[in-house]
Amino acid sequence: KGQMIARIDPRDFEIAIKTLQAKLDASKARLEEATLQQERYAKLFEQNTAAKAKYDSIRAAFQMAEAQVKADTESLADARNDLIDSRLLAPFTGYVNDKFVENHETVTPGQPIVSLVDLDTIEVTVGLPEDLVGMLPKFQSYAVTFEAIAGTEFSASLKEVGKKPDPA
Repeated sequence: KGQMIARIDPRDFEIAIKTLQAKLDASKARLEEATLQQERYAKLFEQNTAAKAKYDSIRAAFQMAEAQVKADTESLADARNDLIDSRLLAPFTGYVNDKFVENHETVTPGQPIVSLVDLDTIEVTVGLPEDLVGMLPKFQSYAVTFEAIAGTEFSASLKEVGKKPDPA
């Protein structure tokens, strides 16, 4: 669990993060300047020494700078998430059963990369005659045996009863 199974080359993601960090730094500097300008003009406007139109323009520039910082912060967070998402980590403890792609092969979103087997839980599908399905609520416990492991019985639990009958 948590071990890296595959990854996309992170170079482009890392460059995007550096670019967006620089953009955010510039936006923060513009916001700082706009904040100082707004504070100055707010005082001047209160003293009736600045025109309302100029004060409104300065205040709008401050609000735009503030919005730009928020947008750039979100973009940087998205880029960092994209970098994290470039790594495929095992969601549970198990083993790789099959590999569907080779190293340096181009993959598409949603394309299977590997088949994982979870050894903590094994699902067993069984066929029951129709007359036994109605008796399932009366069973207290379940057990499973495998021919390959003779003499060993595993406790089990009922997960679901299928909606469609199996023609076999």
